[in-house]
Amino acid sequence: MAVELIAAFEDDRSFNDFMHSTELMPDIVIVDAQLGDETNGLELKQKWEGQINSDWVLFSSYVDRYLTYQAKKAGFVACFSKEIKPSVMLNLLKGDLSQFIFYPEDFEPKNSERHIGSVTAALQLLTQREKDVVRVIYEGHSSKKGADILHISPYTFETHKKKYFQKIGNKQFT
Repeated sequence: MAVELIAAFEDDRSFNDFMHSTELMPDIVIVDAQLGDETNGLELKQKWEGQINSDWVLFSSYVDRYLTYQAKKAGFVACFSKEIKPSVMLNLLKGDLSQFIFYPEDFEPKNSERHIGSVTAALQLLTQREKDVVRVIYEGHSSKKGADILHISPYTFETHKKKYFQKIGNKQFT
């Protein structure tokens, strides 16, 4: 399989302009997770969903389980760290693109996919105030300080914390 670069872009606007002005359809679109303007690679793919029949690869400085989960959910065929050598990337892209590919291979996203999906689903159960309480706890604040930050009583803070643990803490994550 020969690889030919047909275009390169620094932002979504130039990508959009090119795609609207050409009849060339790329086989593979490699897009950065963070583009130079106010959009990202996931949003760009979503914007072009159904308009071009290309395989999409997400490229990022930092590839972790959550990013690979988001990429796979968005329909990308691969998620690569920018540390990948071009020859390794080309070899991976020449392979079976029906199976999601990720690099680096030092973690196994398949095992965490159900876990992340169940955590994401469980987070949908939380009220905005419960999410605020979790954020304050995650920042390392005590319940008293968290209550002050959120301008609620310590009793109300503890109630939200208790409801959070009822919703999330008892949830079975696989």
